[in-house]
Amino acid sequence: MKSLRTKLLLSILIITLLPVYPLYHLVKNFFSQSLEVGFNAKVEHALENASLFSQKIFADFRGETRLLGEALANSVQSHRLLRTPQIGNFDFTGFEKRFGPFLVIFYDKESSRLQEYNSTREIYPQVTEDELAGVLGSNEPQFINPDLEPAYVSLFVPVKRNKERLGSLVVMRPAPKHFAEQSREIIEVNQMFKAIGVLRGDLESSFIAAFFTIYLLFVVLALVLGLYFSRRLSKPLMALAEGTQKVAEGNLDYRMSVSSNDEVGQLVRAFNVMITRVKEKQQQVVELEKKAAWREMARILAHEIKNPLTPIQLMIQQLRDQYKGDDQIYTEVLNECTEIITDEIGTLQNLVRSFSEFARMPEMQKELMNLNEMIRDVVKLYSDPHIELELDTKIPQLFLDEQQFRRIFKNFIENSRAAIAQKGQGSITVRTALENGSAVIRFSDTGAGIKNDVLQRIFEPHYSTKKHGMGLGLAIVKRIVHEHGGTITVSSEEGKWTEFVIRLERNNIQ
Repeated sequence: MKSLRTKLLLSILIITLLPVYPLYHLVKNFFSQSLEVGFNAKVEHALENASLFSQKIFADFRGETRLLGEALANSVQSHRLLRTPQIGNFDFTGFEKRFGPFLVIFYDKESSRLQEYNSTREIYPQVTEDELAGVLGSNEPQFINPDLEPAYVSLFVPVKRNKERLGSLVVMRPAPKHFAEQSREIIEVNQMFKAIGVLRGDLESSFIAAFFTIYLLFVVLALVLGLYFSRRLSKPLMALAEGTQKVAEGNLDYRMSVSSNDEVGQLVRAFNVMITRVKEKQQQVVELEKKAAWREMARILAHEIKNPLTPIQLMIQQLRDQYKGDDQIYTEVLNECTEIITDEIGTLQNLVRSFSEFARMPEMQKELMNLNEMIRDVVKLYSDPHIELELDTKIPQLFLDEQQFRRIFKNFIENSRAAIAQKGQGSITVRTALENGSAVIRFSDTGAGIKNDVLQRIFEPHYSTKKHGMGLGLAIVKRIVHEHGGTITVSSEEGKWTEFVIRLERNNIQ
């Protein structure tokens, strides 16, 4: 009895410690890849460009403010006002039309404030004497109040006529709406990105330390629970060991007697049910062996597809929720795009669910479909100017599984885009036609092409030239086409072009 308990505890300990090394690498790689999604060279470059673009816009705005200040200083109205401040009536509407809203304050030769002109009813920050003390005696335009930037830009300009100083003025302009807030957000995000980049090693170390701490607690908890349950399970386990021995000898008709209704009785009942099911499963071995290959591929696909779906869906929802602008057109485009992406994520989730539950391709759900509209919908997902459509309007409606054929079209487009990226240039053309009563779909690209040795095995399962591919895409494409009673062929010339041709026979046409 003690030996059994000891073995149980050792087994639990081994089971809990055995996956620590692969799990450590999995967690570490997952953490690193998660950081790479948001913190990579492309994102850094985009943030730097956004920051530089914001700085350029603000520099241009300051330059316009300087032009406004100098234009006001050289205007006849300003000269007349400084020579005869009692006049009081002056109009700078022309400057407002050119430069937008602004505030201008005039000072005489003794730096005393005379009058001000506000082109709108906007309330501007006060210009204090302390802020002007260092510039009122200057003979050159100078920007002041840097603390107000980028919300407001203030410029001091001396007013002269024929080298005679008449006084000075301060012009203040508000930055374009939302510019200050957006500029500040860009700067903060850029600074945060750089800070995380510097602390990335510390973050990874902290994450790994937390992982091992939690894992250690899990091991301790597993040992405590193992000790507790080993004491309760030792007796029925010994009885089950005897029964298992008889079953191992081939006696699948053996059944244990049930003497109680407690946990031991439930365990005995479960053992008897298990033997019954084992006997039943023997009759299904042949069928299971035939489906083993597809089960393995389904497992791999479900794993590869499921992981990124949740973060993608969250990011799409955040993208739609975070936009608070009033641009109706952009809002409509954003909603349309997010709805399309959400629908596609739902499609993938359904596919993953089907794989997980049945470990095979989902059953076909054929219905009358407009082939051309389906192709347009899929192409719309990519917004790629290199994709050309030549769709025959005479194509009738077809009995197709929409989700499976959308997968086919996306597979072709992804492969073509990868081939074009490998070559550095090229285009994609999708054609449909009605030939001899059959619907024909041609996907062609002028990318890198396919090598002859690869071309011969391109539809084989688990055969792929991609570093991260499972080699299932085109194999599944071929199966889907065949299940629809069609055929698929491929031709290519390395370095020049590739074309896939799908033919759907008459029984798929309305």
